[in-house]
Amino acid sequence: MGTRPEAIKLAPVADALARRGIPPSIVLTGQHPHLNMDEYGLGAFQRLELHCQGQANPHVYVGSVARELNAAIEGSRLVVVQGDTSSALGGALGATQACVPVAHVEAGLRTHDRANPWPEEDFRVAIDAHAELLFAPTETSASNLRQEGVSGEIIVTGNTAIDALLKKIPLLREPRRNGGKRLLVTCHRRESWGEPLRAIADCLVDLADRGIAHITFVLHPNPKVAGEMRCLLGEQANINLLEPCSHLEMLQLMTESDLVLSDSGGMQEEAPTLGVPLLVLRDRTERPEGVTSGNALVVGRDAERIRMTVETLLADAENLRRMRVPAFPMAMGGQGIESRMRSVLGLGAVQKPRAEPRLRPPRGRTNFHQCGCSKRGVNRRPWNRIAPISPAGLPRSRRHPIARAIPRPGNSTPRWPNATAMPPKTRPCRRHGKRGPNGRSYPTTSAFSTRSG
Repeated sequence: MGTRPEAIKLAPVADALARRGIPPSIVLTGQHPHLNMDEYGLGAFQRLELHCQGQANPHVYVGSVARELNAAIEGSRLVVVQGDTSSALGGALGATQACVPVAHVEAGLRTHDRANPWPEEDFRVAIDAHAELLFAPTETSASNLRQEGVSGEIIVTGNTAIDALLKKIPLLREPRRNGGKRLLVTCHRRESWGEPLRAIADCLVDLADRGIAHITFVLHPNPKVAGEMRCLLGEQANINLLEPCSHLEMLQLMTESDLVLSDSGGMQEEAPTLGVPLLVLRDRTERPEGVTSGNALVVGRDAERIRMTVETLLADAENLRRMRVPAFPMAMGGQGIESRMRSVLGLGAVQKPRAEPRLRPPRGRTNFHQCGCSKRGVNRRPWNRIAPISPAGLPRSRRHPIARAIPRPGNSTPRWPNATAMPPKTRPCRRHGKRGPNGRSYPTTSAFSTRSG
């Protein structure tokens, strides 16, 4: 349920549930009345509209969403919320009041600073406290939840934003390079309102005036943020203001840019996968994976620091090239989330197709015992003509007949597939009992015959 970013990230979960016979109902809070659900692949699902208009005070908006949802979800078996918005917290509170279990997608993201971001950090903690299922995108997020001692079940699933992104990549056009450096900028976080926004705008004006790069600034749907940026950047040369665009259009702009500056959480998840260098316009981030992978840098909102970092990177082609190497710090998550929801709803796990049976070598009579001995002496070793066993079952001595079967230059390849994957077993030698002639117990595989001549 919720707004545009939530629609992007919940679409893979809704698709996975529908494919398994659990078609979900999509809750639209009304915060973005012009949201086109067909754009995110959610147009075919049943919709529930709450008609909750946006509020300047996020806590007031949380209360209105909780009241409306509480009255509308009678008979529901599970409410799924995503992210850190007031819509997600309102949905979690409304479901809790209606005694409906809550599943939180993208749980456990933390900066450990209540003011950065505000109020999202508090909202995340409150949602996780009410959720029965906590789908953490990474092991770092799961560790945060364990340290807080939450009561819900923690499952590491990856981030569903990557599922949605991989569906869009084939639709992107080849990036167009018209000469000159290109910057893509977005900024909307509540903690940046006021002086930080003006500092960022001053930095962009300075970069544009000196011809460092051509700047594309995508406005946010929030009218307060969009109005202020129009006043600060609207008449500047080398700065192009764009109205809020679709997800696919934003991805296209990212791939065509030399550098992206943003405080968006979604861009921090998508930029590493696309191989787009990103400067995070925040003091702290709850998504450190992109920084760890080398695709992003946290530069804060200080105008001088942003200006110096942009100039340094654009002048250093080698460093910028390293930041363009695609990385996958967050695995795909839609399928893992869907399977866990099935078990919570009492629908059982999805039946997986049977694996093909392993091919076994034909059994036959042999004069060799499994410990490596024979009627004519222990030095007759047929093991080089038989596929090697798993290295986990090899004895320490390299002179052992089984150890000599490890493939080496000149050895023949196994005569049947999957021979190296057969689990080792220990069977007694029929001639020497449990131990061979040198006192060792020899591990063998089912590939070797147990009959002696």
